[in-house]
Amino acid sequence: MPKAIPSTIKDAISVLSTIGSKKEAQSLAKILVKEKLAACVQIVSDLESHYFWQGKLKQDKEFLLIIKTRKILFSKLVKTIQKNHPYEVPQIVAFPIVGSTTSYFQWMSECMRSK
Repeated sequence: MPKAIPSTIKDAISVLSTIGSKKEAQSLAKILVKEKLAACVQIVSDLESHYFWQGKLKQDKEFLLIIKTRKILFSKLVKTIQKNHPYEVPQIVAFPIVGSTTSYFQWMSECMRSK
């Protein structure tokens, strides 16, 4: 039976966002971690996205940011991404983290703002 999630991180979420270049991904990741809005940002390369934009079918190479944060910080995180993201409509999608090790949740909590 897994241990209970520490009360300090019961609101843990992962946020996904895509961006067009490695340099932009690294810059945004550093901003989010330095401002303590994320405990960790992982950058996944070689992603291919297919989507409609302004009525046209598009295909682009992108980088995926996997952002570990807290629900309580989500509004600030969204504003920071929007301010520092080159896309007119950046992808910002959040998912709850339903479990992990107590030590990982504690580490996450130590890395981020409390509010």
